[in-house]
Amino acid sequence: MHETRNEVTYLLRARTPLLWVYSHEEQRVELELTLAATNPDLNMTSYTWDAATGARTAVTRDPYEVPPPEGHNGYADSTDPFFLLKAIANPNDRQLWILRDLPELFNGNPLLVRALKTTAQDIQNLDLDKVSAIAIITTNPVIPRELESMATYIEWPLPTKEEIEHLLTEFLETTQQQLNHTIAHDPIHNLVNAASGLGIDAITASIAKSKVKHNRLRADVLLQEKVEAIKKFPHLEYIDLHIPREDIGGLENAIAHLDKVRWKLDPEGGVAHGSKQPKGFAYCGLTGTGKSYLAKVAGSILGIPIIRLDMGAVKSKYVGESENNIRTALKIAEAVSPCILLIDEAEKALAGATGPSGDGGVSADAHAALLNWAQEHTTPVIVIFTCNNAHTIPIETFRMGRVDQVFFVNLPHQAERDVIIAIHARKATNGQSEDIDTMEIARQTNGFSGAELEQAVYNAYDQAGMDGFRKMTTQDVLDQIATITPAAISGAETTRAQLNWAIRGGVQPASTAPVMEINDRNASILAASPTAWVQDVIAEEEARHGPILMPTNTEEN
Repeated sequence: MHETRNEVTYLLRARTPLLWVYSHEEQRVELELTLAATNPDLNMTSYTWDAATGARTAVTRDPYEVPPPEGHNGYADSTDPFFLLKAIANPNDRQLWILRDLPELFNGNPLLVRALKTTAQDIQNLDLDKVSAIAIITTNPVIPRELESMATYIEWPLPTKEEIEHLLTEFLETTQQQLNHTIAHDPIHNLVNAASGLGIDAITASIAKSKVKHNRLRADVLLQEKVEAIKKFPHLEYIDLHIPREDIGGLENAIAHLDKVRWKLDPEGGVAHGSKQPKGFAYCGLTGTGKSYLAKVAGSILGIPIIRLDMGAVKSKYVGESENNIRTALKIAEAVSPCILLIDEAEKALAGATGPSGDGGVSADAHAALLNWAQEHTTPVIVIFTCNNAHTIPIETFRMGRVDQVFFVNLPHQAERDVIIAIHARKATNGQSEDIDTMEIARQTNGFSGAELEQAVYNAYDQAGMDGFRKMTTQDVLDQIATITPAAISGAETTRAQLNWAIRGGVQPASTAPVMEINDRNASILAASPTAWVQDVIAEEEARHGPILMPTNTEEN
């Protein structure tokens, strides 16, 4: 945090007249700005102002009677922003004015924007012994165009883990001194991780709540506060769940890669001994094949939470706001780290990122902000993209340096379908599925995705329940299978495009089975009948117990 405070000090020494400080932590930022202004090289007196309470001294918070500017004959009303700005431009000493919520008064009031700009210009011409500056604390990241040349934008970071640890340690020591006994608490490391991503006020409130309710500092209380805080951002969702490995059907290559990432992230693992910080990966493939589920499996295997970023909600019709929304989301992810940042259905999220998008360049701005961050960030935030139509995404999105690996999640082959059906039959029947012939169902479900198999099983279970809660049978599942047309068949053109993309790009299969080849014979069948082509390719795959060709860096099973 001292780094940001020092940056403010440098800006004030350089006589920067207007600081636009973006933060949701008003009191904390006010304190930091005041400390920056008291630097011996500046020796500035800090004052605060808002339209409700008027002017106050920043240190004592006592009301401050603003001296009327020279030539002012009217009533000296310190709650009037126009009066205040005139006074700021005519100071008696070196001053830093911290203004709260001023941008909220701009709406429908262009004269106020003009007055602020004029004041900033006047400040630049003051004598050295009367150097002044204005710092606006706001939750609005967009600087009015009229002020862009005068204002310096500062996005105040959330507390670092070192700051949080200091706050917790200080609280425990103070409590021990005041109460003459040590308050019980979870390990400091767990408390710090749980509080990462919260502001100081939220952490302080959670500490007090945990102490009063449990007489102990508990990480789960801090974690719940973080979940509630993230919910306030409509484009973010916090996911923290555990998926047992036995609930995963196939996908061996992807799981092995996650084990490698877990080793890297371990406190005694690869990164601690010089390995590169993992960046992330992409799960691409046909619809319903478990890409989003695999991303959630990643959180479980790595033992870290997932923050899902809804790129659609990030977008705004206002120029610059989409980019600021995504930057805010990325800052939160960095503060919460280690975590996974999940961008689901990336081809939809980044629609319009290239070419004429018809949205004023909003998608392009958001896309550029995301890619720049993915390239440059060094924090333990693992970015996971999932997409159904990877061939529609700009190629630079998934290049090395932004992601570490791209996996193609194919339709499950027969052995994988057997496992998937068994998993869902066990879950649906609460473990009473031993009479279900999963191998036979797998044999008859060429071309079905994991999602379609799951739906068939649960439809069969519901039908058995409607028939008097009898036991679900193999035939029940097969009857439901007969009512489903796999998406790979109904969307044959999309299937072909995806498989071609994977083969030509040498994309690593998520399973040990390779990606099926698009050969001349299959292409000729496709020209006559897209559905026949897909069925033929799938039949050929099944005849070989898996797809027939694979990239050179994998082994056929």
